[in-house]
Amino acid sequence: MKILFLSEELEDAYILKAEMLSSMYLENSGDGKFKMTPLPLEAQYAPIFGMEVQDFNNDNNLDILLVGNMHSAEALTGAYDAFTGLCLLGDGKGNFKAIKNSESGLKIDDDAKAIVQLQSKNGNPIILASQNIGPTKAYTYTSKKEVIPIAANEAYAIIHLKNGSKYKHEFNYGSSYLSQTSRTLKVDPKETDTIEIYTFLGKMRKIKMNNEE
Repeated sequence: MKILFLSEELEDAYILKAEMLSSMYLENSGDGKFKMTPLPLEAQYAPIFGMEVQDFNNDNNLDILLVGNMHSAEALTGAYDAFTGLCLLGDGKGNFKAIKNSESGLKIDDDAKAIVQLQSKNGNPIILASQNIGPTKAYTYTSKKEVIPIAANEAYAIIHLKNGSKYKHEFNYGSSYLSQTSRTLKVDPKETDTIEIYTFLGKMRKIKMNNEE
């Protein structure tokens, strides 16, 4: 601090300390407990703002796209601009591997803020990333998932897999920084047996793959 400020400027300063600055993944362990795991080093280069969670490589594990940087920092400290967007591939056990931009194709290196996924008319996914006072970047990828539209009053789904396991998927209003990804459910038709979709009032509709009831 003494390198940046004069001693008289610090006399009446109110000093706060930050103990944890890592971008991390929080796992809900149940019973009100959470496990904190820092994301890979490549995700720590600058502040993260936008996040999009999907299965980008069709292995039925959730992956993450990240965008960030902050050009609105004080002139004394300079902009935080070392981030160029990042794809993290998940292994389904809470671990993520950073993919080089030369492999993912991402180059989102301005003052990036929001990232969302939309569905095109022909069903292909479209990734849009916004950048403050900069161009919006658009990407796509090949998805083998079946896309199920979700009504405005539907809150979550219970997906029953053919191996007997199940998981819950919530449909949020608002996803990541000031943004909204399309409210759809994406499932692997080869692995999924039955889907139960519930409204906010508890009404349920049931989908047997290839046969809606």
